[in-house]
Amino acid sequence: MAEWIDLLDPTEDELRDALGKEIHERAMAQLMRPALKDDEPRPRLESQDTYVFGVFLVPIAIREEDRVYYQELDLIATLENRIGPAGGRAAALLPNKTHGRKLIARAAILRAMRGDGTRSFPQEAQSRIGPVERVVRIEGKLGALVLTVQTGVGSTRELPRRTVAVPVLPVPGSLRISPDGKSAAWVEVAGPSTLLPVIASLAKDEPAREVAFLSDGRPLRDRSLAHVVGAISGYSGDGTRLGLSISAWNETPGPSPRFTVVSVATGELLYETSKDMRAFQRLLQ
Repeated sequence: MAEWIDLLDPTEDELRDALGKEIHERAMAQLMRPALKDDEPRPRLESQDTYVFGVFLVPIAIREEDRVYYQELDLIATLENRIGPAGGRAAALLPNKTHGRKLIARAAILRAMRGDGTRSFPQEAQSRIGPVERVVRIEGKLGALVLTVQTGVGSTRELPRRTVAVPVLPVPGSLRISPDGKSAAWVEVAGPSTLLPVIASLAKDEPAREVAFLSDGRPLRDRSLAHVVGAISGYSGDGTRLGLSISAWNETPGPSPRFTVVSVATGELLYETSKDMRAFQRLLQ
């Protein structure tokens, strides 16, 4: 459960005692900034290492004087378990509930961007067919990541081969390799609110392909919404089909994602559902 610490016009010492040493000086300066007439702060929501720093403006109407002023609400929330409850709190405090719903939606994006909590790179996935083992890796440095594949039989290993596919900002823990070792898939952070599955051939020299553009239909339509969170459910046993889950929304996430199966060779949409999980799982056997 999230723990809330409410401070009204705190001193710098009170803030530092409550927040600890991880707070950035820029955020601290914003928190300590005095309110000035005709100089309201701009609303913001930004990630700073292990926490989120937010500034909200609550409009206060003085009907007797026919005027409106803005009350500043500052928020520090850890990424792990507070940003979601923060949305509910903001929704309760702000007259326009849309702001709270947007914060809750942002929480879903942040959780998805963290993936399994490991590093975005390097990542590694393995497949084995009999004595042949194939290892695919995303490695390098930001702005110069590469996708490599290495094949081995027993104790004999080939040198890693660099593929044409270029990862940009992969979601931690999202890298998968097909059971037949012929393709790899992962999720890319394509924008501040967009996480998209991509697929790359390990047998041909060709760039990684975004699944939504290949499959057409609902995945392509969903891509135009404000928030898109794609995840990889896994490959079918023969490596010819890829299962995905896709949540897409404008204001707030829906009750459940849509589950999609596409052809690895062509990207063609083979099946999609939001309810029939047995059929979805059968196609991935």
